[in-house]
Amino acid sequence: MSARGAVPAADVSTAAQPLIEMPSVVRNLAARQDPFTKLLVSHTGHPGYERLGFLDDQALAALFLRAVGEPARAEEILDYFAALLAVPAAGVMQYADVNDLCGVLKLVPAPNQEMPWRGFINAFDVQARAWCGAGQLDYDSTPGPQAFLALAMLQVNPERYRQAAVALGEALLLLQRRDGAIPDGDRNPENVYTEPHLDVYALFLSLAQLTKDKKWSQAAVRCYEWFSRTVLHAEEGVIDQGTHAGKPHRIFATDCYSWTMAGPAGDRLSPAVRVRLSERMLRSALVQISVPLPDHRTVTAVLADFSNPEDSRVQDVRQGFYPLGSVEWTGGVILALQKNAARFWSEGDHAAARRYKAIAELLLTETARCFFADGKGGLTSFYASGQGIAVGPFNAENTAAWRTPYFHCRRGTATQYGGSISSLWALFPLLRVNPLQPGDAYGRVYDQIPYADADQATAQEFLTRTTESRRQQESVPSFPESAADLEEPRYYNARMWRAWEQAEAAGAKKNKAARLAALEEVRFWAEASLAHPEWRQAARAENRLKQEKYGGIIYYPWGMSTPLNIHPLHAAIWSYPVLNEIGTVFWAAVTACEALGKIPAAVSWIEQLLDEAPLHQIAAVQGGVIVGYWNALDAWENNPAGEERNERIARLLADIKKRRAVTDVAPAVIELPEQPERNWLYAIVGGDTPLEGQMRGITRNMWQSLATAYALQQQQDVSSAREFFQQALAWAEKIAAHPAWPYFARCDNLRKEQDGGLIAPEQDAHDAGRQAAYERALNNYALLNETAAALWGMAVALAELEQPAAAEYWINRLIRELPLHQLSPRTVGLIDLIPAGSDLRSWNGLRWWEKYPRIFARSAELYRAVVR
Repeated sequence: MSARGAVPAADVSTAAQPLIEMPSVVRNLAARQDPFTKLLVSHTGHPGYERLGFLDDQALAALFLRAVGEPARAEEILDYFAALLAVPAAGVMQYADVNDLCGVLKLVPAPNQEMPWRGFINAFDVQARAWCGAGQLDYDSTPGPQAFLALAMLQVNPERYRQAAVALGEALLLLQRRDGAIPDGDRNPENVYTEPHLDVYALFLSLAQLTKDKKWSQAAVRCYEWFSRTVLHAEEGVIDQGTHAGKPHRIFATDCYSWTMAGPAGDRLSPAVRVRLSERMLRSALVQISVPLPDHRTVTAVLADFSNPEDSRVQDVRQGFYPLGSVEWTGGVILALQKNAARFWSEGDHAAARRYKAIAELLLTETARCFFADGKGGLTSFYASGQGIAVGPFNAENTAAWRTPYFHCRRGTATQYGGSISSLWALFPLLRVNPLQPGDAYGRVYDQIPYADADQATAQEFLTRTTESRRQQESVPSFPESAADLEEPRYYNARMWRAWEQAEAAGAKKNKAARLAALEEVRFWAEASLAHPEWRQAARAENRLKQEKYGGIIYYPWGMSTPLNIHPLHAAIWSYPVLNEIGTVFWAAVTACEALGKIPAAVSWIEQLLDEAPLHQIAAVQGGVIVGYWNALDAWENNPAGEERNERIARLLADIKKRRAVTDVAPAVIELPEQPERNWLYAIVGGDTPLEGQMRGITRNMWQSLATAYALQQQQDVSSAREFFQQALAWAEKIAAHPAWPYFARCDNLRKEQDGGLIAPEQDAHDAGRQAAYERALNNYALLNETAAALWGMAVALAELEQPAAAEYWINRLIRELPLHQLSPRTVGLIDLIPAGSDLRSWNGLRWWEKYPRIFARSAELYRAVVR
């Protein structure tokens, strides 16, 4: 991206404009986007998905934004992932828990490799404020989303994301087996699924073209050989869904066909094979659905199902014949048809080219009618027509693999509305964008293919005939009251804590009935968690690992807090997340049962806690900040808080200790050796003082160029001044264009906000010791300060170069993301411009625009306009 002007949009077919208003889709994406992480919620309207983002959906959104001329917004999304890939391996390993998770990063064992590969988990909390993010729902790291993210990076800005895309490619290269197959990451390492395997194939080819390194082309060759040898049955026109433990899984999956023919693998297939695959795909996947939409329309459309709804295995998991229409998967089918039409046209088979173009154009119209207004000025669509329905038996057990999200359902007298980012897939064929092949120019050939009424009539007849017995009428379902697919201990615990707070409030008001009802709810959620054997098994395993490593619980000074809860002690304690969650559940079950008079149950839960999770640590949180940790057994044994209920439970514990012939059950407290609090926000750019010679060197040059430009401007040397403003802009762009620094600068700003905001300047500027202490305090946020200085310099230079729109963009980002920046004026190269007698103890770019509007007239005027 260049700050000097807008990046031109990709070529858009004129036929696309009447079908979908792209700016309305952009508005919908903006409404989903978190202002801090820049990540987007994947499925709105589904219970429990309010903060959930899937990895491949972030790549989809970035690709779409780039295609419609919003490259800066696309890069905001991808910068999040590029920044985390820049964190040194030591940082990931130090902060990873016993499940090898470091926020949204995961360390995954690679076959035949000593070192694990580092990838992203498949789903996460888009609103998480920790520097490393937080997972949600799907903690597996599988190859398809990783490859798709890297391909998006190479389409959006290959120069900016070269290092990040190569890092993802290197991880996937470690994953590749000797036979060329790409197994399913750590989810099903014995299985290989065709669609993600082909995603990786496409990425390896793209990296080979980018880097000219033969290892990528060699890896791609091995990928294709496994595909053609193992799952492609060319003479039958069949592609297996994959292999499960080495055995073929021969169920029809639409994406195996559409991804193959839309991507580079399709270029290697003969025309006859492409026809066989295309016809099987269309006859197996196409269905006609009638679905009520949130905009009060009921649309009837021909779309692609995930599988063949007539297959008995599909009917088993869907509980009968139930055709589904997916806007996302239809988009893949359309792209495959467009690519095949272009291939056939280039090969001289004009009849086949016209046939597939006609079908593609009809399906484009069908999917476009499935987009609807989101009620906020945006436009979206659904993932699939049925809601809460099994997609297909795409696993080794032939059970339901996953279920479709809700997007339009009744909730009492109200109606719940939503939509899915995945529906963007249907827009890529309109935009002539191929997510699987960066730089694919197939549209130039495709748009030359004639398209007549007769072609459309023949295609329409084919669609009608194919879907005649494959139709489904949808109704508006009721809102599901539980999000069963989001079951994690922390979700149950959140409800448990809410009930506990209600019980405490009712007790304070002496409302006995309300207190007992709330305690029953506490017990319900606690026992619901304890009914999950896999959670308890994980807690026992983590307790065993903690016992082996530490032999007790980790000492944390009570009352100590750190911004964003970033500290090595937090990392050590939360390395055992399930242990802590299940320990909390045991405490709640015991406390609620004792208060309800269910003494035998309380005693039983105490004994199980002793056996399974004695080394848990429960966080004490005040205003989102952890101020201490406590342990249930220590609370009952020693009662440091002096609570009456602890005394009552201690009497129950005394009988248990007597039966077990032990005198004390409180865990030992282990004080960790002092560890320096390493700030990984800086370590990402190398060493303990990475900014010297890097960011500071860049901003120093920027300040010097700005100072020279303003001096020349005062001398009426406009031409030379412009030259130096251009130089200042070039220096600032080096920081603004970095894929990691802007994201971690936002983390710095959030940390400073939680730490109290702007630091008060030292009053006595002549006291060298105090001034040095003040500058050290500023330097704690050096990444924030230097990045903000670059953004401020960008805005100033662009304003002076008469590019107000670009200048306003950076002013807006500075205001929204980095308002708490500060520098010592000694480091700002514009001091000579400031009038004598001015207060120069601290520099904040926003305040300087307010204090010195005459000096920085053009940028200050734009700043005032933005603020207004």
